[in-house]
Amino acid sequence: MVRAMKNLSRENKVEQFHRAMGTDVNVEPTEALLLLREQLLMEECFEVVNELHKIRLSVVNKDKITTTQWADLLKELGDLQYVLSGTIVSLSPIYGSFSPTFNRIHHSNMSKLGEDGKPVLREDGKVLKGPSYKPPYLEDLIK
Repeated sequence: MVRAMKNLSRENKVEQFHRAMGTDVNVEPTEALLLLREQLLMEECFEVVNELHKIRLSVVNKDKITTTQWADLLKELGDLQYVLSGTIVSLSPIYGSFSPTFNRIHHSNMSKLGEDGKPVLREDGKVLKGPSYKPPYLEDLIK
């Protein structure tokens, strides 16, 4: 069983978890489901930001960042990915497989390069949309 699970995508593994726990899989959205997904995502985002904040404070204070701090961040990032994948699994009747969505967003993000082929960056390092940016078209993926 463990070997077979290795070949499953993240969403397939989370779907397996949802089915085992009796959680929504491939369902029509309800207000309660959407509220739950909002709350879970916000909780997990907060936990990631909290761990990042702790590490940033260590950097500011010139303290050594511990293995435990990195492990705590990694755990929260994993939890966030799990909840994000759970949202994808729960709402999959709306758009089916998430792979085409991700691929189109990736292609769109790659169009953010500037005319010189280099990234266009904001002062804080965020990648901005270059002059050739093309937003992803996703409406045809909605069922």
